[in-house]
Amino acid sequence: MWFGDSVTFSWWSYFWLNEAFARYYEYFMAHQLYPDYHLDEQFVVRQMQLIFGTDAQNGTQPMTSPESEIQTPSQIAYKFSGIAYAKGACIVRMWRNLMGAENFDTAIRSYLQQYHLTNTVPYNLFYHLFEHWPKNQDVDLVDFLTDYTEQVGYPMIIVKALQGNKVVTVEQSRFLLNKDDGSNATLKYTVPITFTTNLERDFYNLTPYKYLHKTVNVLWLDFTSPIDWILFNLRQSNYQRVFYDDTLREGLLLAISATNHSGIPVENRAQIIDDLFNFAQAQYVDYADVFRFLEYLAKEVEYVPWYAVYENLNTVAKRLTPEQLPDFRIYLSSITAAVFEKLGVGWNAQDTPVVN
Repeated sequence: MWFGDSVTFSWWSYFWLNEAFARYYEYFMAHQLYPDYHLDEQFVVRQMQLIFGTDAQNGTQPMTSPESEIQTPSQIAYKFSGIAYAKGACIVRMWRNLMGAENFDTAIRSYLQQYHLTNTVPYNLFYHLFEHWPKNQDVDLVDFLTDYTEQVGYPMIIVKALQGNKVVTVEQSRFLLNKDDGSNATLKYTVPITFTTNLERDFYNLTPYKYLHKTVNVLWLDFTSPIDWILFNLRQSNYQRVFYDDTLREGLLLAISATNHSGIPVENRAQIIDDLFNFAQAQYVDYADVFRFLEYLAKEVEYVPWYAVYENLNTVAKRLTPEQLPDFRIYLSSITAAVFEKLGVGWNAQDTPVVN
């Protein structure tokens, strides 16, 4: 509330200028104060994966609307949506991780100091982001910032392996749960690309390798040696889904099933799970492929990936017939056996808020 009271949006069409930051700091300032709750990790399942469902349908809306379209009480009420709160927080988090924490904090302080007790529009904020954005990043910042605030939806990056896993291609397409619901499927975005492979295993460098620009059809990645697996969108930091071809998905399954999940962070394990369920719902993959991948959960004992599983299983379970339910119960018992064995169901004095 302090943020929005200090600097307030000039009109309701920019409602997110208050609420995106409120939701962002709700998680990440609280995380600094209470790290045992791992709110930085919980953010991806409780905010990003939640709003992805809304933003992949025809009923979504842009974060920023033209002022002329937000005039009546009902139009103003329309802006009080999860897009302003949850998507807004996701976009703020993406900016912070791409430009670096120090640059971001400096930009926000400068913005608050200049406009204290006044009203702003998004470009007032963007100016301060421009001023402090790293100069070595090849990106049109006007396009990048407006692609996610003035356009609806988000991209999925489509990743394919070629030449015996020595070359990887990256393309983009807007992700829609139903391609026939009247949404504009042709929208393009400026897409930040972060990744790591088994050859390097750097999961925490969120500085973009490149941006996939809207005018570029394919980004080519060349490796000196064949890769066993590649992981994109590290820590699910950027507002995007990732679709891997069969070869790369199989490599990720082997990696995530290995000891310590090959170091793949919990956010990315939850990301892969949530992406697969949604790709199945959109008919990009078969549910059989999803459930085969989920067999790795026999070794998973962390809260965040399991949260993603159960949020999506709620949707699947509603579609099962009475004849399918006994087999589904057996499957759930099989993949949850390890977590029950390790953690049990009773209270333990050593338990943490997310029971690590």
